[in-house]
Amino acid sequence: MTEYMLRLGYYIFRPLAHQGPADLICVNEEGEIVLLDSKSDSFRTNPGRKKPARIYRKRSDLQKKLNVRMAYVDEETRAVVISPPLVVD
Repeated sequence: MTEYMLRLGYYIFRPLAHQGPADLICVNEEGEIVLLDSKSDSFRTNPGRKKPARIYRKRSDLQKKLNVRMAYVDEETRAVVISPPLVVD
């Protein structure tokens, strides 16, 4: 995920505390701050369906208040899905 955000032009910072609402603090040159909580991407096939669906994690109340986004990372392909999505110019 760090690599992905660096490619988008963000500076990356890690919080000092190991437990907190965000795993990464990302800041771009315009001063936009993005807080991300990293999760391994997981899928399940629901009954009656053939196609697997992403397992979305719920944000805590604090994460919602701070506008922390969930970043789902596929460990094999390094693909990143951010929810809610970033608006990239």
